[in-house]
Amino acid sequence: RDVATTRARLLLEPDYLAVLQSAEARSLPRLAAALQQGRDINACDAHGRTALMEACWQTDAAAVDLLLHHHADVHATTAAGFTAALWAEWRLEAFERHQGDMLQIWLALQKQGLRRTAQDAAGLENLYRAARACPEAAK
Repeated sequence: RDVATTRARLLLEPDYLAVLQSAEARSLPRLAAALQQGRDINACDAHGRTALMEACWQTDAAAVDLLLHHHADVHATTAAGFTAALWAEWRLEAFERHQGDMLQIWLALQKQGLRRTAQDAAGLENLYRAARACPEAAK
């Protein structure tokens, strides 16, 4: 995946981001329809974000399960080198969501072989630093 070609892909394929946009909208019916229509499950935006990454960030276990069932690439990385693990772990640890959907998502990603990369670890540490520096975090 070359994120630099996203604009060209959108010109040639207007529905290129249908799967990602469905995950962003938290619309499981739209997501299922896009996958049934054969849309690219690993299509990424200009930053390299995929539907799986977005579903992890949205804490949408049903979408994560559906994407994994359709073989979403758990090892895909953003332009900065981050995987879905970063978004899942950030939600799991930073927002203390150690139960329910978020734990189910993290376990599903691990079952598919996803492990935190060095870039994910660095990104997670940067997110923690930013959260600690944020005045709202002290509340």
